[in-house]
Amino acid sequence: MNSTQALGIFNNTLLRLYTEQAKAKTFLQSFFKESIVDTKNVTIETRRILKTKAEDVSEDSEGNNNDVSKSTVKVYEPPLFHETFSVSKMEGYDRIFGNNSFITVNSYENFINKVAMKIALLENKINEAKTYQAAEIFQNGKLIFQNGDNINFRRKTASFITPSVLWTDPAADPIKDIFDGIEFIHTTGKSNSSIYNVIMGQNAFQLFIKNPEIKEQALLRKINLLDINMPEQISSTGGTLHGSFSAGSYNCNLWTYNDYYDTTSAKGIKYIDPNAVIILPEATDFDCVHAAIAQLVKDPNSPLADTMGNTIQTVAKPIVIYNYIDYYKISQKISVKSKFLSIPTAIDQIASIKVA
Repeated sequence: MNSTQALGIFNNTLLRLYTEQAKAKTFLQSFFKESIVDTKNVTIETRRILKTKAEDVSEDSEGNNNDVSKSTVKVYEPPLFHETFSVSKMEGYDRIFGNNSFITVNSYENFINKVAMKIALLENKINEAKTYQAAEIFQNGKLIFQNGDNINFRRKTASFITPSVLWTDPAADPIKDIFDGIEFIHTTGKSNSSIYNVIMGQNAFQLFIKNPEIKEQALLRKINLLDINMPEQISSTGGTLHGSFSAGSYNCNLWTYNDYYDTTSAKGIKYIDPNAVIILPEATDFDCVHAAIAQLVKDPNSPLADTMGNTIQTVAKPIVIYNYIDYYKISQKISVKSKFLSIPTAIDQIASIKVA
């Protein structure tokens, strides 16, 4: 094929290769149900669930009046995550698109694969932000963004469990501390779950398994991934299931998540504090909501379609990929955008412990 033919099929081939790549959620993301709205803003509603028993009434009664104001609603524009790169600066671009010479199929496919891999890397970079949001909600109950927004989901003080004895002390009682966290979720969060997920940082896990009572009574039992009914977590990446144990009348799956992220100023930052423990019910009620993204759309009927004949439309997708020409820098670029916000809808179904 020649360069004109290559340019004509570039977008379709690139989209096909990109969509064929498997995209697994990270372990922390897997506790959030993803959804899409067709607006720029997202309504945040955190619910405090009631579990009041209904009382019987007489036949001529008007019924028991129920107050429905037990939620907090706010509207936010989710932060925009926008990553770009210049396709025209990649090795092989000039050879394929810069002239009308003959191009081998292999050289063309190799170039397209490199572009698709680059897009996947940028999407992974954006997904790291999803994992970061989940980790911050689970540990601190707050999100702080570069755009200046600071969202406090107002987790109750009682959801932050303080150990009576730090786990570094052999006299510590990790099972009781975890039970206290579960009791908060069960009583205040009104969770009906009998099974809970306990996610530990690296140091917390070591202190847990070395605790004299845990060791002597062999409280940690082996468990297989196939033995748990958690398809989202099983198919996710990064979480390690170590076994199960009992805390009072509750069964607990013990996990660790040791993944990390890099920033421009620091490397190897753990998503979960090494001394942190996160407690969640087996079935969670959390959302990751994607808002609509502004995108340039070419008007094919305009004589200026390549330069000025564009309109701006919002697109309701979790990820928007846009291939465009930067006329000022004389460069062909690819833009990867996403707007999302993680929301702990059932806010009182999270508990956390700082063990040391």
